[in-house]
Amino acid sequence: MAPQKNVATKEASSPSAVAPGGGQPQGNVINLMALAPQQLAQLKQQVEQELNFYQDAIIQLKEVQLKMQESNNCLKSLDPEKKEMLVPVTGSMFVKGELEEADKVWIDVGTGYYVEKTIEEAQDYFKRKVEFLTGQIEKVQSVGREKSTVRQGTMKLPESESLLSVPGSSDPGKKIDRESNADGVVVDEKFDARKLPRQFARQYAHSYSVRLWTMRPKLEELIKTEWPDVELKKIAELCEFSQGHGTTITTDPGNQKGAGSSKKGARTSDDHGQHIAFREDVTVAITGTIFKYQPEKPSILQELAEEKLMVPVVPKTKFISDQDTIQLEDESTRVQLVSTTGCGFTIGTLVNGVICALKGKPNVSGKFEVTDVLYPTPTPKPVLEQKLDYEMIFVSGLELDSDENSHLRIDMLFDYLEGLSGCPSEVEGTLKKRSKVFFVGDTFAKSKTGDDSKSESNRTEIALKLDGLLDQISQTMDVFILPGENDPSEPMLPQVPLHRCVFPQSSRRPTFRALPNPGRVEIPMSATKGSPKLDIILSSGQNVKDALRNSETTSALEMSQKLLRWGHLCPTAPDTIPLHPGVPEDVFVIENMPHIFAVGNQTAFDSMDWKNTKIFTIPKFSETGMAVLLNSDLEVMPLRFQVL
Repeated sequence: MAPQKNVATKEASSPSAVAPGGGQPQGNVINLMALAPQQLAQLKQQVEQELNFYQDAIIQLKEVQLKMQESNNCLKSLDPEKKEMLVPVTGSMFVKGELEEADKVWIDVGTGYYVEKTIEEAQDYFKRKVEFLTGQIEKVQSVGREKSTVRQGTMKLPESESLLSVPGSSDPGKKIDRESNADGVVVDEKFDARKLPRQFARQYAHSYSVRLWTMRPKLEELIKTEWPDVELKKIAELCEFSQGHGTTITTDPGNQKGAGSSKKGARTSDDHGQHIAFREDVTVAITGTIFKYQPEKPSILQELAEEKLMVPVVPKTKFISDQDTIQLEDESTRVQLVSTTGCGFTIGTLVNGVICALKGKPNVSGKFEVTDVLYPTPTPKPVLEQKLDYEMIFVSGLELDSDENSHLRIDMLFDYLEGLSGCPSEVEGTLKKRSKVFFVGDTFAKSKTGDDSKSESNRTEIALKLDGLLDQISQTMDVFILPGENDPSEPMLPQVPLHRCVFPQSSRRPTFRALPNPGRVEIPMSATKGSPKLDIILSSGQNVKDALRNSETTSALEMSQKLLRWGHLCPTAPDTIPLHPGVPEDVFVIENMPHIFAVGNQTAFDSMDWKNTKIFTIPKFSETGMAVLLNSDLEVMPLRFQVL
């Protein structure tokens, strides 16, 4: 049985919660402000345990729902006239089989019991199961939201006793009289990993299935529009037995090597070849996930097998080579791909994990010849007619460390942000409009090897200095900060926001916001009520850098555009970049285009407009001394800080 509900309520001046007991509120309200710290901690622990229970339940229900959907799709592809089939023995091995009764199936109803049904009855059974599970998921999510509200209430302490209380009147006055509309900012919480039901005992194969199921409906609609005369097929539906149909071939996921050329422990193409046959007389469309076989990609298993662990590892800037091959994979099987001239589809420009639709036909070699390609590109935003009432500054890669000599440009930057530099007319005219600043990753320098205790002490001093600087500018500006690869946050994407204990002073202020990486925010374009909002996606750059390592593309700006075209912020996760495991949805799928897409920690500044979206890269401040300004006309330009 599930734990009973706790219901949270909000009064005018103090948070409160209904005592555990289930059902509807009965007036037994606990004023959280009146609880002792020990009682508050016990209540918080109880609520968190119940919230974890519901999160686990949602994951399990969604897994069952996905299996039911997959089973129903398999039934739709079953042809009673074709009794011959390939029977999966393992995940990559199939044997020839024959159905005795192709119009009936056995359904596993649980606990080892099976029921015989016709295909129509089975489809109806799975449809009812999916609808039932959807309803149960919605119920559990509703209870989970209530538990989350209660947990948030238990985390609120009286301001007079809180170390993170709102600054009082004794705080220094503002340097510039700027107008702030921080109250209208909306942060997309789907990227906040603290609220994701993570399962670290799970493997990552589920991540690709969820991605495909999420993005496939958009591709199916595009196929109907762009290729109306082309039939959509599963990859397995193209395969027939060679007896009287086509030519028998072998799909080769690796390189065409002879048996004598394989090394100890190396995976060869013969390890998982499938003997299947393709028809060559029809042009079809298929959808699936791109899989690239890359021999240059690091593999700890291969290094163990080849005893390379004692050899110094030379970091690679690219994981691509002439031996790379590319395949498309759906829930049924894989097929190797070859591109035709002018199709806009090449191995070098793609990366692992991209979801796409391909038009073409199989050739005599058993490969799929691609003649056209579609990506689930998000819907563009309408053109913004209104100008911003303010300007924004984007900074990335401060890499603040204990070396005082490297602080000169950083001090210049913060003096500029506080309005302490420039003539009075410039301060009142230009700087007054620049009321928002974004710190996009790698605000801290990378930890240096050496004495751990000294390094820890240095990072503490750096954090205190940074907190003081952010506290000063948050008095006059709205401050947003994202974690990066070097910052004290989990390395798995999406990275959780930097903890407020790292910034005990600045995090008290309502103008300071710690965002996840990647993050998405909507900011009012003016202080007027009902003003349209500027939609911004921010990334600290790990996703772009990793995609560049797996592609022939060398421009960070071009790769950023491709991520939007592919409709996914991090397609190479979890293959070559860490990802939170066991999450029931793919948070990196882009449903609609933003107005702004900013990518930090790059080597240079660059920008472009594409489908009503302004895309730009933010260079590392520690290397270039450059920040990026977004003015009221939504134009971007570099700001350079240089010590002469």
